[in-house]
Amino acid sequence: MKYLDRIVAILGFIISVSASVNAEKGGGGHYTPGEGCILASLYAHEVKLSGQCEYALFDAAAQLERAVATLSYLVNGCGDDLNKYCANVPAGEGRLLDCLDKNEKNVSSRCKQALKDTGLK
Repeated sequence: MKYLDRIVAILGFIISVSASVNAEKGGGGHYTPGEGCILASLYAHEVKLSGQCEYALFDAAAQLERAVATLSYLVNGCGDDLNKYCANVPAGEGRLLDCLDKNEKNVSSRCKQALKDTGLK
């Protein structure tokens, strides 16, 4: 799914910026995931980020918010169909979307509309 790929790319960008800020401050440039340390570092050093970097982070956050909203919309529209027809299909690499395509005749109109609204159909 292109939205999951976008989320992973955005998170990777945020982590790399955080590591750069941490390295500039003598922290070695490495983070252990979890506990909000990446975001805490960004907030702590926000004043020292360039305007271009601040804009890039703002844009990445906005894209992430849109991607999460889209995924939420899809889950609400297609959750029942996914549970009914694709429960044994592992997520990733478009397998769930392929499963919905294979079961298109049985998929609810609500799910079909959600896929259409998000550009996945």
